[in-house]
Amino acid sequence: MSANNFTQAWSGPGIMQNFVNIKHHTGITEDTLEQWFDDVYVPNVLQTGIVKSASRWKAADTAYDKQWMILYEVDDLGLVQSGGLKKVPRTSTMFPTDGPVDNFIELESRVLSLEQNYGSAREIHCTDQVTTVIYANMQPAPGGEADLDAWYK
Repeated sequence: MSANNFTQAWSGPGIMQNFVNIKHHTGITEDTLEQWFDDVYVPNVLQTGIVKSASRWKAADTAYDKQWMILYEVDDLGLVQSGGLKKVPRTSTMFPTDGPVDNFIELESRVLSLEQNYGSAREIHCTDQVTTVIYANMQPAPGGEADLDAWYK
């Protein structure tokens, strides 16, 4: 995706959040996909220097339709928006065909910029002593943004 497809320029720290699930009848196994993420793809992403850390999470409920969430911490989202990660290969000899990983997975991605850090003044990484992530979405009523912000802090 080129920078022209975005409504505004990205900058500063943030996370890329990917929800991943294996497509049905593609011939790829969960073990193969996990091995590719762990041994091939994520190390290559980290080697770019754009992503400072990555973590893969598994849904606690096996009935959930998105079994994995992958979080990538980034110091400068502008490097992501400018296509800096496009050079990371998305194919592998581990896959049943020579197509990209997108042929085998359903992917839902979000990019979020850092709004506020509620931790101490030290730098916090999403993997620092974290064993569980609870994902929630809150939307204040129109005009209620300040109330939600005050409540959350």
